[in-house]
Amino acid sequence: DSRLSASIRFFYSENNGNPVFNLAMNDYWEVLNDGRGENEKPPPIAPLENYIKRKGITPKTSKKKETITKGIKDKQLKKVYKAQTREKAIKAMAFAMSVSIGKKGFKGNHFADEIIKDGRVELLQKQISEYMKAEIIVAFKKSE
Repeated sequence: DSRLSASIRFFYSENNGNPVFNLAMNDYWEVLNDGRGENEKPPPIAPLENYIKRKGITPKTSKKKETITKGIKDKQLKKVYKAQTREKAIKAMAFAMSVSIGKKGFKGNHFADEIIKDGRVELLQKQISEYMKAEIIVAFKKSE
């Protein structure tokens, strides 16, 4: 998710004279990493609507609405009707996606788990410790 990667920030602070490095990102990273179980509360619809729009997904409209759109002669009126129809179709698609995710869940991609287990964190910790001539602890913890 490009918005997730854009949200990543590093912060440096000190705790009792010891350097502390913090990594922060949008809080939905845990859902992407861990996934979502079956029969849970459906996710909110608004982010799914934004996703549909951002990805340029065009939901299908009914044949009846397409016929009505073709029959409208006034270009401005036709444009307004098409936009309204598209918004309703996006809302319907987002609702269907939300219900499906709530019922079926989805598997996480474990992007953070893989980084923790592949040795990169230990290597970073070692390199920073050598550079700063101080013991560094790099911790990766999930919010509760």
